[in-house]
Amino acid sequence: MRRLASNIATALSLIFCAATVTLWVRSYWVADSVSWVKRAAAAPTAADRRYAQQNGYAATSVWVGDGVSLRLSRGVVTYCAWHSRDVLSVWDEIPWRQQMTREAGSSPWGWTRSAPEQRPPIFKPIGFGSQLGFGYKVQHDGTGAPRRYAGAPLWSIGAIFTIPPLAWLQRYWRRRGRRVRGRCTVCGYDLRASQGRCPECGAVPSAASGTRSP
Repeated sequence: MRRLASNIATALSLIFCAATVTLWVRSYWVADSVSWVKRAAAAPTAADRRYAQQNGYAATSVWVGDGVSLRLSRGVVTYCAWHSRDVLSVWDEIPWRQQMTREAGSSPWGWTRSAPEQRPPIFKPIGFGSQLGFGYKVQHDGTGAPRRYAGAPLWSIGAIFTIPPLAWLQRYWRRRGRRVRGRCTVCGYDLRASQGRCPECGAVPSAASGTRSP
């Protein structure tokens, strides 16, 4: 049962690794973005009215938005989480309500394709630095709402998926080497003077029965 689970995990890892390589090559031709956005109306606060007054208008309504997105472009996966607070005047409110009415019946999920950037996103350096694609960045709009970014190169994700296949190969060559030297493939006990079941762990040599006990 354990070997079956290991083989299934190895096969899935190979599939995900191949998919990662395909997406990595594609990202240099097409940039894909998946996003989730939710907006809602809110009453203006004292800080909202003060912000509007500083910018020369009166605040009549506020639209609060939250969203997350994943973007793959030029081999770099970028995660973005943001919170927005749009302070509107009476002239801005009508177009916003019309837009929200159009979005009311649609799914908050979205997928877009676009041309990739000329260069990968640049973040604040982490460890080896941002030039490899690792990093983070925090931006704030005029109301102080944060927009957080985190990035990682796609090859690092693909490298994670190669761990189960490499472990499977290591176990395969270890068992093969033990079998050639006349040792138990499970525990490595010398079976040249033994017949049938391994006296150390109880496994049945594959040469004798084609199977082994768990």
